[in-house]
Amino acid sequence: MGTKVRFEDDKSLRGKIGGRVGFPFAAGGGNGGLFYAGGAWVHEFEGDGHIELGDDGAIELRVHQPRDYADFNAGISIEGKGTMSGFLEGTAKVGKDDYGSIGIRGGLRLNF
Repeated sequence: MGTKVRFEDDKSLRGKIGGRVGFPFAAGGGNGGLFYAGGAWVHEFEGDGHIELGDDGAIELRVHQPRDYADFNAGISIEGKGTMSGFLEGTAKVGKDDYGSIGIRGGLRLNF
């Protein structure tokens, strides 16, 4: 009495080629940082993972990710003479068949 969940082993082999540029900046008091942006083309050479739900695998969920897509990021990294540093970054993936995702992440580091 319950639903069985079976994960297929996901095999993946990806190639990625791209570049990144950065522009440093200085702020008062010895503080500064870096604005950066990058992009890459990603190709999946193999991989077709899926999840099956139900006793007989009646429901199958497939991972939808095209074999080729573009991966972009841009952000700012801030460092100073004090005990804190951090970053904020935005990301985007774009591919055919309406594939896309966006994200944002950040971090803060305290030295003591």
